[in-house]
This record gives sequence, C-alpha cells and structure tokens, in this order.
Amino acid sequence: MMINSNIYIKINFILCCILCAIWTLPNTILWRNLFLCFGGILSVLIIYEKQSYVRLLKKYALNILGLLLIWVFVHFLFFSMDPNLQLKELSGLWIRSVLAMLMAVTLILYLNTNPRSTLLLGICVGATVLINIGFYIFNSLQFERFLLPVEIMGRPFHKIESVFWGSLWIAWALANLHYLISSNNTSIRLRYTILWITVILISLISSLLSGAKNGMIIGITLICIFAGLLLSQMFREHYRIKIGIICFLLITSIFIFGSWYFKNTSGWATFFSDSRIAFQIDENSHWKKPEEGLPPGVVASNTYARVAWAHVGFRIITEHPLGYGLVNQSFERWLDYLQIDHKTNRQTHSGWIDFGLAFGIPGVLILWSAIFFIIYKGFSQKNLLSLIAGWICIAIFGLGIISEIFYKQFFEAILFWITFGAAAISVEKKEFNIIKF
Repeated sequence: MMINSNIYIKINFILCCILCAIWTLPNTILWRNLFLCFGGILSVLIIYEKQSYVRLLKKYALNILGLLLIWVFVHFLFFSMDPNLQLKELSGLWIRSVLAMLMAVTLILYLNTNPRSTLLLGICVGATVLINIGFYIFNSLQFERFLLPVEIMGRPFHKIESVFWGSLWIAWALANLHYLISSNNTSIRLRYTILWITVILISLISSLLSGAKNGMIIGITLICIFAGLLLSQMFREHYRIKIGIICFLLITSIFIFGSWYFKNTSGWATFFSDSRIAFQIDENSHWKKPEEGLPPGVVASNTYARVAWAHVGFRIITEHPLGYGLVNQSFERWLDYLQIDHKTNRQTHSGWIDFGLAFGIPGVLILWSAIFFIIYKGFSQKNLLSLIAGWICIAIFGLGIISEIFYKQFFEAILFWITFGAAAISVEKKEFNIIKF
C-alpha cells in the first residue's frame, strides 16, 4: 500500500515539537501517550515505505541501541528479579520508549532535508524553561516583588524538569554556536550568536530561580567545555576575533551567575565534608532514613543523602552486576530484596546508578558506547545536526551522573534524544534525498 510519506513525515515533526514542549509537564500523560502512539505508527510506515530501514540497519550507533533492546528482552527471559513487574514495565514504559526512538529516526530524516526547521525544534526544546521563568514572573507580580527560589509558589513542576530541559537547551545553543563559528555565512552569524547566547543565559536563570544546583553545575560545565574547545582554536588566525568575543561573553556569564549562585546558595561550603561522611555507609546508617536524622557533622542533608544513596547503589551494582530489571524504583526494589530497612529511597538521584541497578553493567556499557560514539562522530562531522547530537549526548551523560533522569517519562525522552543523536550521525544527504517536499 502506497502512503503519502511527505505529509506523514511533516506530521511526525509537528508531533515531536509538541512532545518536546510538554513531555515532562504534569497532567499531560494522556496527550503524551497519544502523540507517541500516533507518531510511532507514522514512523514505522515512513521508514518501511522509503525502505530506510535497509540503510539504518547498517549504521553502527543505531545497532548499539538495538543491542540495548535485545539485552532488555534477554534480561526479562533469564535474569529478571520480578518478571511480573518487569513485564508490566515492558508493556508500558518500554513500548513508549521504542515509539519515541522511532519518532526520533523519522525526525532526523525530516530535518536532514529541512534544516531551517531545526530552529523551531530548538525553541520547543526550551518550552519548559520558558514556562518556568513565566511562572516566576507571574508569581512575583502577584506579590509585587522579586521572589526568592524558596518562596516561589504554584510551580507547574519540580526542579528536575527545568534542569533536564534547561541542560538540553544549553547543549542545543552551544551546538549552534559551534556550527556558526565554522560557518562562512557572515550575514546570519551575529544575530544567531546573540540568540543562542541569550538562550544560555535564560537557561541558567531558570536553574537559578529553581534553586537547582545540578542544573547550574551541568550548565556551567557545558559552557566551560565549549570555551575550552574555542580556546584550542585560537591559534587559527581566521577564528581569533569571533572566538575571543564569544569566549568573553560566555566566561562573563559564568562568572556573574556562578559567583552569585555559589555565594547565595547553602550547602556548597560544606560539600566535601558532607560528601566524605556520606561515603561512610557502613559506619553511619542515617542514609536509610535521612529525614529522621543525620550523622554528626553533616550540614546539608540533600548532599549527604544523594552521595550516600549513590554509594550504596554502586555497591549493589558491583555485587549484582546484571540488574533488577526495572527502570522505575530500582533502588527501592533492591533495598527490599536485600532486606534493608529504609524509607522513601525509590531512586538514588544519580541516573547512571539507577540504570545500572535496573539493567546492570551491560546496560550501562551499551548506552555509554552509543553516547561516546555519537559524541566522537558528531564532533568529527561538524554539520549542524551532528553537532547538536554530540552536545546533547554530553549533556545527557553529565545529567546521568548527578540527576535522577532515568525514570518515568524522562527515560522515554532520554532514549528519544540518544536515538536522535545516533540517527543524526548516520544519515547522509545522498542517501535520504529520496524524501521530496
């Protein structure tokens, strides 16, 4: 049966834009699932009709992600700690994730022949950040003063939503700046440079208003990596002036936001001492129920709990390297299985530890292989889509270290963006120009 894939692929692009704007917003689960189902079915039809699967199956990065799906199925058959719950998650979360992965592939097929649409998608990536700032302004106007982060009432979501999308938006902006530096089109360079630097500042402001330490850490780290890459090119005369200007603007923004944030946010002065005590999980058992009390010498309960949970989770992974089999609440399931008395420790708040608890060392190594390969190829190819892929994977890797992003709808979005990266470094225009508009 012949289908009008030209229309379908445009519809898939629109659905992807909407999903990026609402993916982690509260009370949107019905719409998210509808868009994923509809977009996933369209993607299957498009890929089959254009016979793109023949070429895609030959691509290394996409094959790595296919290996992840195979490992998840093998784990369910032979290593599952709770087959009933794992089957429930396979029929829900994993199906939605696969649909998201299919949509990501089709999205790249569209952007590859419609590069101007990348700007619209980039704006949609920042929708959560803009909503966060909009609610801050709205509440401040109601109180007739600028509110502190702890005073903000009526947030539409928790901190992690703005951290996740804010980090991706900074990565998106840095990829565009990276591309502009090597572009010969001087007519667009200035206004788009201003646009993407503004995006970076807005994302940092969003993390600041949310009181999100991990958002500030990831944002500043990404900017420092980018500044380092630019400085490494200072020896090239052609790049010297524009690199100097961009580095000055970025470093200045880091200094302003970083110095203010670290000065006015509690917990940083005692970070290392709190972390040192948190590593003493055998001497102190307070990590099991940190809300009931902390070890002597601990100042920041948040730092203590997260570091201690990550340490416990890492130990469990080394002792049970194949994982439990559940993405959601893997830490809690392991604590129950090991008969450790605890309270509300569902996730370790470190994404890679959580995923390791879920699908073990093999699962983590598979995803790391895909991410690092995408970063390497993305920075080697240096076209816009591949650079976006590389920078987003850097952001995801960093987020996975210090943020709880491997659960619920965040997991769907993570696999979407990793697949986006894998497809972006795999397509070639001569292969996919068969899609006409």
